[in-house]
This record gives sequence, C-alpha cells and structure tokens, in this order.
Amino acid sequence: MRPTPHRRHATPQRGFTLIGVLLFAAVFAIAAAAAVTAGATLQRRAAEEDLLAAGLEFRNAFKSYYESALSTPRYPIKLEDLLRDPRFPGVRRHLRKLYADPLTGKAEWGTIPAPGGGIMGVYSLATDTPIKTALFPAEFAAFEGKATYAEWQFAYVAPDLLGNTGQATAAGATQAGSSTSNPGGTSNTGTGSTNAAGGAPNAMGIPSSPSK
Repeated sequence: MRPTPHRRHATPQRGFTLIGVLLFAAVFAIAAAAAVTAGATLQRRAAEEDLLAAGLEFRNAFKSYYESALSTPRYPIKLEDLLRDPRFPGVRRHLRKLYADPLTGKAEWGTIPAPGGGIMGVYSLATDTPIKTALFPAEFAAFEGKATYAEWQFAYVAPDLLGNTGQATAAGATQAGSSTSNPGGTSNTGTGSTNAAGGAPNAMGIPSSPSK
C-alpha cells in the first residue's frame, strides 16, 4: 500500500494574491482621485476664462450705458437696465443678456456702487480661491495676485469721476489703466445682484469721500 503524498499548503500563496489585489485597488483609487482632481482643476480654469469674458462684456456694457446719454442717472440702477435702457423711448441694449456667473452657475453678481447712485460694475460671488493669479490680459493686469474672486472686479470708471476725485481707476476698468486699494463697502442690492456692506474686498479704487 502506497503512502498518501502530502499536499502543499496553499495558504501563503493565497495570502500573496490577496495582498496584490489590495495593492492594485489602492493604486487604482489613488489614480482615480488624482484624475478627478485634475479634471476639476481644468474645469475651474475654463470657468475662470469664461468669467473674464463675461466680465469684459459687463464692463463694456457699463461704459456704453454711461456714454449713451448725458442725462442722469449715468449708471444703471439695476443690471436689467443694461438689457433695455429706460432712458430712451425705444429699445436700446447695452448687453445681449444677463450672463450667469461661470463659477457659480447663477445669474447673480456682486455689484459695485457708483458715486451718486447706480451700479458701475460687478464681481463674482464665488468663494473659492482663484487658480489663475498671473498672466492676465493687459486690461485685467490689476487682477494679478488677488486672493479672492471678489477682487476680480469688472467696472467702468468714467474720466470725469477720476478728475473730480483724484482716485485711480478701477481694476479691470477701461480708463487710466491703474488701480489702488479701497477697502470698505457700501450696501447696494439690485435684481440679480448683491453687494453687502463690508463684504467683498475692494481693489477697484472706487471714488469715495476724502479722508480727513
């Protein structure tokens, strides 16, 4: 009678297989997370470029509104006035539509109050930290190094306002080409817009009362 051969124990081999599967799963999870993060970053970079494009449209609309009539108010009371200028009997448009904020997906903007009333500019209500901090187009050079999207302010500061106050122009404005910091905020809420007192940091050089 032949002796029964001893079978080799398979437990160590199974253990190595399990470890391999776990390592593969961990590497796959890390790679997937990195891909998701990279995708989100690319998406936000694209949204930032769209924000600059929409902001330029708004800024040009404020400029067009201001220069279209010598009567007051020179700036729109609400953003909807850019779609149909209430100062004229017929339909006069300065903006094709109220663009949604590419970063929030909502047609809601922070607004920058103009001296004497009205709105002179807008900014995004997004609370994230900007990815883009350099290499801006020349018209938005003042945005470089800003820590919040609220400091990307798209406004038109008229030359006569600059002459009366001696203030530098707004960041992103078309006049004078420079900017100064003016912390402080003024409450001015319009349809589809928000500007809470003391809210957004103000890098615009918006005209204010001279300090005593």
